[in-house]
Amino acid sequence: MASRKNLKKWIHIIAEELAMECYVNFMLFPNIKEEDFNSVLQKIYNLDKEFISRANHPNGTKETKLVKNYYKSLIENFNQSVVEIANEMLSLNKNK
Repeated sequence: MASRKNLKKWIHIIAEELAMECYVNFMLFPNIKEEDFNSVLQKIYNLDKEFISRANHPNGTKETKLVKNYYKSLIENFNQSVVEIANEMLSLNKNK
């Protein structure tokens, strides 16, 4: 990780892209319920806030290895959460 600032920017960018994709799906597929749409948007918002907060407060700030492992784990968890939300958006289109 190059810097915490860049990590937080990328978290925001990816969350914005997910939200935009969600809006596009909602507009293109009229069979998506508004409650489901709002639920996914809320998850995206929570994802953004949670991971920004986690990026701001690493564990073991005195030891380089601990910090490195913390951010590595943070990025892996973030990627996994993004995939879960993307799959949920896809399932909204398929179920209806």
